Amino acid sequence: MRVSQTKVLSDEEIKLIHAGSLEVLRDAGARVMDPEILSILEGAGARVDHKTQIVCFPEEFTEKYIRTLPEQIKIWNRPQTDYLTLGDGSVHCASGHNAIYVQELGSARIRDAAKKDVAEFAFLTDALENLEVAGIVLMPRDVPEKASLVHAVDAMFNNTAKHIFFSPGTAGEAAAILDIARAVTGSADLSKKPPLTCQLSPTSPLTWETGAVQALRLTVESGAPVCFLPGPMGGAACPYTLAGHLIQYNAEMLTGIVISQVIKPGAPVIYGGGWSIFDMRESIAKIATPESGLLRIAGVQMSRFYRLPSQSMGLDSDSHTYDEQQGAEKLFTAMCDYLAGADLIVNGGMYSSGVTASLEQLVIDDEISGVLRRFMEGIDFDPAKQAVEVIKEIGPGGEFLSSGHTVEYLRSGEHRLNELSLRLPLRKWTELGKPDLLSAARGRVHALMSGRGAEPLGDDIKKNISEIIRCFEAK
Repeated sequence: MRVSQTKVLSDEEIKLIHAGSLEVLRDAGARVMDPEILSILEGAGARVDHKTQIVCFPEEFTEKYIRTLPEQIKIWNRPQTDYLTLGDGSVHCASGHNAIYVQELGSARIRDAAKKDVAEFAFLTDALENLEVAGIVLMPRDVPEKASLVHAVDAMFNNTAKHIFFSPGTAGEAAAILDIARAVTGSADLSKKPPLTCQLSPTSPLTWETGAVQALRLTVESGAPVCFLPGPMGGAACPYTLAGHLIQYNAEMLTGIVISQVIKPGAPVIYGGGWSIFDMRESIAKIATPESGLLRIAGVQMSRFYRLPSQSMGLDSDSHTYDEQQGAEKLFTAMCDYLAGADLIVNGGMYSSGVTASLEQLVIDDEISGVLRRFMEGIDFDPAKQAVEVIKEIGPGGEFLSSGHTVEYLRSGEHRLNELSLRLPLRKWTELGKPDLLSAARGRVHALMSGRGAEPLGDDIKKNISEIIRCFEAK
């Protein structure tokens, strides 16, 4: 049987979170900093104070729009020939998200990310088996700052055929990126086979700023899926207690869900998980603590309560270097997500609390994901695999190396053959110069980067993208 999913919330505690969230939205509400969205919400039945921009959500109003959500979402690759289904019980992984520094391949040097780095990470992600979605790992800093994300999306579409996960901060960014997606697919309607998913975040506590909520409207109207990712830091922008953190987080999540469904009932929505704790000693956010692990699992449980696909940050570390802390935290955070059954885990290739990325780390995280994927498959007790007749036939004192049964299952996936992990005899390891995981990762990067890569975009599409970027920069 497969490994059972882990829970940290009882059914009663899930109901408490839901009830507490409804009470917060009913009595305190949320600030929505856009007059058009305020009018749309008011027309749908919310209580709106246009002067303060506070929207209060009656309980029955919120419950009504929760019921319009789709339970599964198909996300398509760039050629629109294949898709992943979020919400069908499978776990998928993506490369990371919006780091600003890159550690150079084979070097200790850390520098600002450039657009060519985005292209390299996209190319490598495309070649990795266990990272099935391409997150925008880096924000290039060698292009105009306002257009950094738009340039990153250009580099992504030119170097990977995988589904792209992006996070705009303004309506202008969202509009330009959605236009790029239309140019790439040749379709004005992104709802049928969306090649990208948009992540959007309210500002904690309980605020939708103008750029974010306008980007939400544009994305929902385009038909592309939206992943909501509130970011309250426990003790700074939400209660220090985990229960209070969960209630506020869920309330913020529901604001995005309701706004999306008021704009377009049935719009595809993902319950995101961006769990961070505020370190009072250093005044910084931490994302790989034991508490964040508990919250990761709780968030996936809440997504199931609302019958929504889930996304969660994972493969995370607060360490700034390749060390034991980094390996332990990456395995821990990813394992929490896998055991919870998150539909999409985002952040492969990143470390240092999400501000730095490296190509070596990307292939290491692909390996971690593959190990956990095999672990979650559990033990198959198919009659042939029980091998009772084989055991009887070989009998006492026999050997299984030459058995047809062994040969049959040797490459079946029963035992995962890792690409990187070093499991050599001590003498052989010493004779090879005592290689380590990092050197193995570096070698794999070089091997994969010498491959052919995704089919390039046509010249006409590239010209259209360049024109979209030029117009955006000119505004």
